[in-house]
Amino acid sequence: THYGWFQAIIMIVAVAPWAYVGFDNIPQTAEEFNFSPNKTFKLIVYSLLAASFTYILMILYTGWLSGGNSDLWLTGSVTREAFGTIGLAVLSIAIIMGIFTGLNGFLLSSSRLLFSMGRSGIMPSLFSQLHKRYKTPYVAIMFLVAITLIAPWLGRTALTWIVDMSSTGVSIAYLVTCLAAAKLFSFNQNSQTYGPVYKVFAIIGSIFAFIFLLLLLLPFSPASLSMPSYIALGGWTILGLVFFFIRLPKLRRMDKDELTQLILDTRKRDVEKMIEE
Repeated sequence: THYGWFQAIIMIVAVAPWAYVGFDNIPQTAEEFNFSPNKTFKLIVYSLLAASFTYILMILYTGWLSGGNSDLWLTGSVTREAFGTIGLAVLSIAIIMGIFTGLNGFLLSSSRLLFSMGRSGIMPSLFSQLHKRYKTPYVAIMFLVAITLIAPWLGRTALTWIVDMSSTGVSIAYLVTCLAAAKLFSFNQNSQTYGPVYKVFAIIGSIFAFIFLLLLLLPFSPASLSMPSYIALGGWTILGLVFFFIRLPKLRRMDKDELTQLILDTRKRDVEKMIEE
């Protein structure tokens, strides 16, 4: 299928949130950090800048040097033409390293996320069990490894549906996070959470995240999800709602301080102290 330049750009922009999802490994594992939240914030910003620079550079040099080349792996073809076999080998090694570090990072962060959800009662408490020796959430890790090993057998087409569905989920996560930040920070100088710059960026982020969602969910959008992706998204949403409503009575019995303690492993006043920093 051939697309116009505008449609092609929209299709890439719509899945861009999925391409940047790796940086959220940092806050998900922040509980085990032994340095200040300020450094955590810098790590997130630097990782986003590095990812943006890498993506932009790769797209630009591929576009400049491709000409009329229509190879399946255009970036690899351009690299081979410009730098020879050695350049292609370096690119391949870099991609493999990126895949492995991505797998490692996602396994680390996802297991901690399941651990936190198990500890707070959102997921079964089994996921909150720690290894006696290594103090790691081994049940969550084994569960994720088992699920991951099944995924390749689904085939490339099915994995494409999952990626499209994940782009929607990531956009929702970005939207909720930005809305929470916009509500948290204030323009009032007398407020404990005074942060006009953060609030402005949170509002802008909310707008962009909402646009990403529209691009993916509106049927007439060039980047709208395929029917199998809609079905997968619907099934995943129903599964999440089932878990939520099963655990809702227990969550309602907890006060805000107790819920903060269970999810973040810190007291409410400690969270307020981190905000002040």
